[in-house]
Amino acid sequence: MTARADHWAVWLTLLLCVLAFVLGVVFMPGPSDTEAAADTAADLQEAPQQARAEVHQAQALAMLAASGHK
Repeated sequence: MTARADHWAVWLTLLLCVLAFVLGVVFMPGPSDTEAAADTAADLQEAPQQARAEVHQAQALAMLAASGHK
């Protein structure tokens, strides 16, 4: 095939990519504002517990490091 014959394939591929993107945006929107707010609220409720777990982990690692130096 010549380069001229392959030219249509490039445009067809580009058109199909754009079509797939547009259909994805139209038919698969992101979460609604209510869902996003609920997710944020759940994250904020879990934050203190996650922080405590990280502090306990850091303390345990510090104790292990201190006992290793003796």
